[in-house]
Amino acid sequence: MVGKDASRKAWFAPAVADFQKAIEKDGKHYEAWDMLGLTHETTGELDQAITDYSQEMALNPLGRTRLAGAYCERGEYHQKEKQLDAAIADYEKSIDAGAMADGCSCDPYNPLLGLYSESRRYDQSWAVVRRALKAGKWVAPDLLDILKKESGRSN
Repeated sequence: MVGKDASRKAWFAPAVADFQKAIEKDGKHYEAWDMLGLTHETTGELDQAITDYSQEMALNPLGRTRLAGAYCERGEYHQKEKQLDAAIADYEKSIDAGAMADGCSCDPYNPLLGLYSESRRYDQSWAVVRRALKAGKWVAPDLLDILKKESGRSN
């Protein structure tokens, strides 16, 4: 995977340079921040993408969708690496930023629900369920069944 990331970074390096030049000329050019973030996200540089999208969001609130997605992707990475506290923090940030979880983007709700349930943090688990339902998001029935059984409650 490292070789793949290195070649991807080399491929996108000219784009990164162009977007950085555009930002140097006009730091309020939110589209340049957006494209720089997207490029960093594509090359696996999620920390930098989050920084870029945060800059974009300060200029254009519509940038929060990309920011939420980058936090969610980084949460997935942390979860795969068994860095569970970091994964939880990123999933929470994704939700706070307005995660879409629309079937086309990363879903922070269900993985977060699973992590909280697995660690027997039932109050947080139920809070995620309430937030998801309030936002009109899908909650995996199997996760909900496990939560009901393990917590001994239905909400």
